[in-house]
Amino acid sequence: YCWALVNIQRATRPGIPPNDRRFNETRAVAEIDYVLRLVDESFPLLPEMLTRRAESLARMRQFSDAETTFRRAVDLKPDYWPVYRGWAQMY
Repeated sequence: YCWALVNIQRATRPGIPPNDRRFNETRAVAEIDYVLRLVDESFPLLPEMLTRRAESLARMRQFSDAETTFRRAVDLKPDYWPVYRGWAQMY
């Protein structure tokens, strides 16, 4: 997950060429997906990881996948407010 956060930081820096931005967002989603395969539903960071994944997907304009991921995060922890912020920014 830490590498996902590094890639998100790289992708969201100002002045990054679009290809590099897309590469880093794709890597971030892949890193998060790796962790998601290894943890169960009770993992405490799961809503945060899903939120970060959905935000990356939204920045890559993969809105359907982002919507599904945001919804899963809300289902896991309805009182986790960052998911609502990210979801609203997508819209």
